Amino acid sequence: MTAVMGTVYLLHFDRPYKHARHYLGWAENLNARLAVHGTKHGARLLAVLRAEGIGWQLARTWPGDRNRERQIKTQGGASRVCPLCGITPRKPNGDQPAMFTSTITPARVEPSRDHYGRYLLPDPATGQVRAWTRATTWAKTLSDTTGLHKWECRMVAKGITLRPDLYALAAAAPADDTGALDTLTEAAREAAAASASANLGTALHRFTERHDRGELVTPPDPWAADLAAYTATMAAEGITIDPAHIERITPVPALGAAGTLDRIAKVPGHGLVIADVKTGQDLKYSWGEIAIQLAIYAHGAGLWTGTGYDPMPEVSQTRALVIHLPAGQARCELHWLDIAAGWEAAQLAAAVRAWRTRRDLTQPHAAAEAA
Repeated sequence: MTAVMGTVYLLHFDRPYKHARHYLGWAENLNARLAVHGTKHGARLLAVLRAEGIGWQLARTWPGDRNRERQIKTQGGASRVCPLCGITPRKPNGDQPAMFTSTITPARVEPSRDHYGRYLLPDPATGQVRAWTRATTWAKTLSDTTGLHKWECRMVAKGITLRPDLYALAAAAPADDTGALDTLTEAAREAAAASASANLGTALHRFTERHDRGELVTPPDPWAADLAAYTATMAAEGITIDPAHIERITPVPALGAAGTLDRIAKVPGHGLVIADVKTGQDLKYSWGEIAIQLAIYAHGAGLWTGTGYDPMPEVSQTRALVIHLPAGQARCELHWLDIAAGWEAAQLAAAVRAWRTRRDLTQPHAAAEAA
């Protein structure tokens, strides 16, 4: 059986829990897995940390499969490979393909999260730590997710038919064991290859990110042709990316939202703009969400460093750049996006979210008559 490539990742705890200081894991989709770790459905150890008020940071990543994960675990002592413990990773052998080296991938400093998976960050103005709604969650407030929900249901149904073991486990699980049933639902979606195209896109996105950070990247097919299309398009338009402004978390106090911007690009004739690489095959149903999301980033109050904030560059708040790089098609298209309209929608979403929290819409009948 062909090994599934993904990412081995090392999490460094803000303070030790008993004898544990690290968590080493593997994921096909790293961002999705880290998001799950921020909820009650993540790894048991991380759930315990959350209950103890201990945060964690993404310290290091390696491309590879589960064999690579086991290899690192059998070496013993995660502190020996943790940059946050003072270790400097060795440079890779020049004869080894870059895709399979164990070089550290520069990554954003991962803040602590609350039990809902929201970032816990200090307010840039007051310094008080608070929870921030994810920008992606905010952007979905106005979305019609009916089609997506039906597709996910179809994938779960298909996955259950392919995995008798999942069917048996689902039948055995009590109806109120939401954790177990959520895990089985996700496993059924995976069995139906529901995330296969997303994983291909995630891999391509990671290659472009590493390229923009200045790494020498030699991806295999089909990503080699995709990356070549990306680099050629960016070079032809004279667009440059500052490695210091890739995958940075920014809060927006006006909304109480925060998110991770993809990139800040310098575009000739337009200055600095929020830029986002999208690897999906079709974006026609996503433009609204993307406009809200990028508008939120453009109004960020600073860039999280792990201990404080770097100043937010003066980016355009009227337009953003979407770099559409559909995985496997070897083509790259640039789109200007109206984020002034996206900001209007973000504020409309604020009103909708406030409306949903209202608890004063009803009263007992007798009290109503007395009034």
